Amino acid sequence: MPERVCAGCGTVCDDVTVDLTTLRVEPQCPLAERWFAAQTAAGPAATAAGEAVDLDTAVQRAAALLGDSRRPLLRIAGATVETASAAIALAEALGAVIDAGGGSAAVALRGASTATFGEIRDRAQVVVVWHADPETTHPRLLERLRLPAGGRTLIVVDEQDTPTATRADLHLRLPGGVEPLMEFDAALLGEAPNAAFLHALDGRAELALHELVRRLNGARHVTTLRLGDPRGADDTLAWQTGYAGTVDLGSGHPEPAGRIAPDVEVRVESAAIAVADVVIRTAFGGTVHRMDGIPLTMHAVADRPAADSILARLREAL
Repeated sequence: MPERVCAGCGTVCDDVTVDLTTLRVEPQCPLAERWFAAQTAAGPAATAAGEAVDLDTAVQRAAALLGDSRRPLLRIAGATVETASAAIALAEALGAVIDAGGGSAAVALRGASTATFGEIRDRAQVVVVWHADPETTHPRLLERLRLPAGGRTLIVVDEQDTPTATRADLHLRLPGGVEPLMEFDAALLGEAPNAAFLHALDGRAELALHELVRRLNGARHVTTLRLGDPRGADDTLAWQTGYAGTVDLGSGHPEPAGRIAPDVEVRVESAAIAVADVVIRTAFGGTVHRMDGIPLTMHAVADRPAADSILARLREAL
């Protein structure tokens, strides 16, 4: 069987083989099994109000809902670059708010010292996992980073006994929040010239982590990797609008969006596009960005319309 790319989590493994009949995945990963199951699940091509309809009818009904909307919202987290581009074009036509699900206020404010999987694997002698559990959320990540192995040190900071903590060379039971980051003892990194922090922080805690990394970089090279979903949609939104996360296009130019109360919501999911009660099943293919920013090309595993083509049709039908 040919190797496939899996977008079941932000690791975006590109060495997966899967039997699409039995959904047996190698190497084994529960997130990959669920993701490929969603891609190949049987069902009608489109539904409206729960009833099966043909594709043209579904597109026209969805376009009518959007055309009558005063405050639409498009959610595109996890979408491919091509699908995100088509969604941004649709949002511009509608004057809608578009939410790519990611975006880091801390990075936007202060920047970040980042690294790819390969750089962490080959250079970081100490890796600190800060209040995250990649063994659960990204099951093959530590394997990809070759941790713990080869004389390198894995430190886990977490109050809980997580699956990741059980693999650690050192488990520090420190609480979450800003203060433990401000008081982090650099001596824990020893004499290592290179170190990396893996985290899933946001807000003030993420800012505190970046400040810690700036301080530590005075004596060594320290990087961060933010654990999350594939980030192609957010990268595309930032590239095309100048803002990441959530962007309001209602005024005719991009602006950071606050909380809104949409009257119609478009959800671009991994295997479908949903506009209110209209659901159109789609194939997932195109360019995906791993959570470290590396682009990978995915080939669809289902014989369905591409998500970007459906979004383009919705725009044309307005």
